[in-house]
Amino acid sequence: MKRVVLIFLIFLPCAFLLMAEELVLVNKTGFPLFEVFFASQDSSDWGDDILPFDVIMPDNFVSLEVDEPFDKGLYKIQLLDEDGEIYVKHNIDLSARKKILIQSKDLLVLSSEEGLSFTLVNHTADTVTGLYISLETEESWGKNLIDGYFLNESELNVKLPQGMDAAFYDIRFDLRENSYIQKHVFLSYRARILLSLQ
Repeated sequence: MKRVVLIFLIFLPCAFLLMAEELVLVNKTGFPLFEVFFASQDSSDWGDDILPFDVIMPDNFVSLEVDEPFDKGLYKIQLLDEDGEIYVKHNIDLSARKKILIQSKDLLVLSSEEGLSFTLVNHTADTVTGLYISLETEESWGKNLIDGYFLNESELNVKLPQGMDAAFYDIRFDLRENSYIQKHVFLSYRARILLSLQ
């Protein structure tokens, strides 16, 4: 892995000069970015965090000075924010592109290898005894997604089967006496959903 030296600059809304062997990352996600990983596009190993002790604040940028030019070919970059949300850009030609803008649209909304996972918060003032999630276009609820009880004011990490992508879903939750449905709920990777009776 190439050795990099981090130089922090305050992002200004004016043009700035890019050195021949500098790579500039601009944080336009709205959240601080804590970890940065580079790898060739066809590599399965992200390597080490090249930003181990520093943070790229929103609307700021970091200049990475490389000790030698990048090899020809395509690269990918992965960044993590303060909540562990993952931002990824693929197929980057570093021989032609020296400034990379990281935006909210780069948020990884689904981990295709692990399946869609998110967090539910029970704010019903009761115990949830059954949980069912279905696409809006489906008529069947499928199987119960909890084993046991989901207590009031507690959190539950839910992992959907592979193939259930980020989309709008209906959520049915059974309490001890009644069942309720929350319609048109958008579920994405690492979303946080509040179950309530309102």
